Amino acid sequence: MYFNMVSIIRKRFGNAEAEAAEDAMFFRKPSLQPLFQGRSALFQGLIGQIGACMIAYADSNDNVYFVFCGIAVMVYLGRVVQFRAYDRVSAHLISEASTEAEIDQWYRYYMTASSMTSLLVGCLTGYSIYFHPGQWACSIPLALTLGTMVAAVGRNYANGHNVFMITMCSFLPCITAFLGFAAYSGKYFIGIGGAALLIPFMLATQAMAKAVRKTLKDTITAMEDADGLRQKFYNAVSNMPNGLLMLEPSGVIKFSNGVAKAMFGVPDNVELTGKSIEDLFMYGARKGSNEAEMLGLPPHGGNVYELGNSRVRLSPADAVGFKERIFKLLDGTSKTETLKFSDAFQIEFTIRQETSDATSLHHNRHDGYVVVCEDVTERVRQQEKVRYSANIDGLSDIPNRSHMRELVEEAKNIRAKSRGPNIALCVFDVDKFKDINDTLGHAAGDEVIRSVAASMKQLKRLTPNLIISRLGGDEFVFVLPHIAENFDVGSFMDNAFRTICKHYDISDKSVEVRCSGGVIVVPKAKFNLDDAMNKADLALYKVKQEKRDRKESTLRWTLFDHELEQVYRNTQQMRAELQEAVANGQMVVEYQPMCTPDGLKIEMCEALCRWHHPQLGVLGPDNFIGIAESMNLIGDITKHMIRTACRDCATWDDETCVSVNLSVLDLAHFEIVEVISEALRAAKLPATRLQVEITESIFLKESEKARQILTTLKNMGVKTAIDDFGTGYSNLAIISALPLDKVKVDRAFLQGITTEEKPRRLFDAIVSLGKNMGLGIVVEGVETTEQLEQINKTGVNLIQGYLFGKPMKSHEILDALIAKKASAGGNVISIVSRNAH
Repeated sequence: MYFNMVSIIRKRFGNAEAEAAEDAMFFRKPSLQPLFQGRSALFQGLIGQIGACMIAYADSNDNVYFVFCGIAVMVYLGRVVQFRAYDRVSAHLISEASTEAEIDQWYRYYMTASSMTSLLVGCLTGYSIYFHPGQWACSIPLALTLGTMVAAVGRNYANGHNVFMITMCSFLPCITAFLGFAAYSGKYFIGIGGAALLIPFMLATQAMAKAVRKTLKDTITAMEDADGLRQKFYNAVSNMPNGLLMLEPSGVIKFSNGVAKAMFGVPDNVELTGKSIEDLFMYGARKGSNEAEMLGLPPHGGNVYELGNSRVRLSPADAVGFKERIFKLLDGTSKTETLKFSDAFQIEFTIRQETSDATSLHHNRHDGYVVVCEDVTERVRQQEKVRYSANIDGLSDIPNRSHMRELVEEAKNIRAKSRGPNIALCVFDVDKFKDINDTLGHAAGDEVIRSVAASMKQLKRLTPNLIISRLGGDEFVFVLPHIAENFDVGSFMDNAFRTICKHYDISDKSVEVRCSGGVIVVPKAKFNLDDAMNKADLALYKVKQEKRDRKESTLRWTLFDHELEQVYRNTQQMRAELQEAVANGQMVVEYQPMCTPDGLKIEMCEALCRWHHPQLGVLGPDNFIGIAESMNLIGDITKHMIRTACRDCATWDDETCVSVNLSVLDLAHFEIVEVISEALRAAKLPATRLQVEITESIFLKESEKARQILTTLKNMGVKTAIDDFGTGYSNLAIISALPLDKVKVDRAFLQGITTEEKPRRLFDAIVSLGKNMGLGIVVEGVETTEQLEQINKTGVNLIQGYLFGKPMKSHEILDALIAKKASAGGNVISIVSRNAH
């Protein structure tokens, strides 16, 4: 049995050593200080020890118990001295400056003292068991020893080694005494049994201390983890860019980060915890008001607005629905709200409910709200800038076409009885705006646009419901919604044009700006913006036409009337018929020859589009090309013309070429190159036998893209001629940059060249200019032999006109080519001109 006990003690001692080493690393400083606290327990222990000795003495009359009392007092005094010594160094020991050796030293001091106290109690109990068995002198010290184990676990659980020493010092004397009693009394069952019962108690005491120590260790670990998470959370919410609020269900703030306080202008010395969210909004309202004033944006017409028990002055626009939107957040109706405290301070709130567990969630209970606050002032400002850029014309600073459409639709849908039943719309533009740009420069033209827009703003100030807009270029529109039946539209328009048409100070010059406009009045129920603008455009065109016909005309605007209504209907009918004609292949191609000046050879034929209208007969391009361009049909017509011209040209001789007109819209897309390439491949026609004609109108827009397209065609072998040279928007710099082969001098330069010197010199100058640029010269509209004789003096390359042939069918061109060859060498000027119709 002695062998087994020693083995158990050695094993437990080894485990205690290992556990102490492990726990020392974990508890160290945290568990040292509690050992030297609770000093009243020392005195209580002393009283217990002396009381046990006195009871034992009373039962046995053994004076040795007085010796134990003296020893107990000396141990107590020694421990008091030790505790006071610890007090002097405790501040250093719990600081970061203490060393591991110093901590270990004080652990040893305490273990020595506590072991002496335990040994005293164990020896007192062992003495009583051995010398006074079966008496109160034995029972009371034994009870004291067992009770001491509670203190061992309660105070020393953190140090497994110390618990082991206390149990050994307390129980080994008792076990020895029980065994000694068994030896001298012969009562082996009682002696050995008593000793054996103490061993499980020893082990249980250490197991209890270990369990408490593990629980404490797990608790401390969990607390440290929680502290770590709490610190991370605090760091996260403190460094997050947005404000964070945690609210009670009643709206009382239970947490706020520093960003939220700074965002709302809350002073550092003010604690938000426990305050209502309305109190926070009051700070925000004051900050918004202050920042608005700093930026020169004080609320206009502000009124007092109440939040909780506080009052603040907000503008009516800012205060609309303010409190209601707060309640929407708190009752869960809305998850996100942007509250505008002022133009200079706007906050977006995003809210969600907190639920602590699944049970709360199941029963629709929540612990409050988590609110994220973001200052969106700059974002809203940028959004407003984007919205402004999308809705407002940058040059004129008035609504653009798309925004005008929105405003008109919004006004049209207002059904108030006090509003009139009609809508008046006026489309106008600046007369001779191109001349202003050409003579004063584009900067001056831009200033004219801004000045006209400023006058329109002046009109709007006088008539607040007036909708004004710049359509683009020099085109403007204003719409007067809700006008009554008896409203004097004429007087209003006269006044409007007097306001707009006047002298403006442009680039330090007084520039008279005149405008032409078309007006239409439509019942609101029948109003369609596109239809109204098309009709107003027709009225505008009528004004311009009259100004061209009568130079002295003072007409500024005209009303779309029944006469124009009929013209509009005819135009709309023609649009529908044109669309059907293009779809059904009613467009035919005729060709007008371009001959050498002697009339003996047809070098090229110009392809001309004709529309065989079932009622109106054969219509030339002047009657429908403009409509086709407005309907985006010009591309389909051009494709038809190119394919037909290439196919027909391939049936002629190998020398005659064909020329096809391209519009500005054709030259706006690179698709035209593929169209031409495909037509040439399909007809097996060499690219050198195809010429494209362009007008000077390409110089107004897309000139660079047109140059790229023409260069690509030039590289393919296709030739290019500029039509109506000298009558349009000639820009010699652009012309010189284009890959041109010929210029076609317009028929307008032939007027008077046979009878007057000035027109003759002008014609000679135009021809010389073309030659000096290295271009071939084609003269259009030659109708008389007298014109031809004068033209031949300048040495042009080709002649086109009724003198040598009117437009004709492809097979007639073939007949003419055959006839030309048959008459080669003869003195015939033009067979074609006499036979063609």
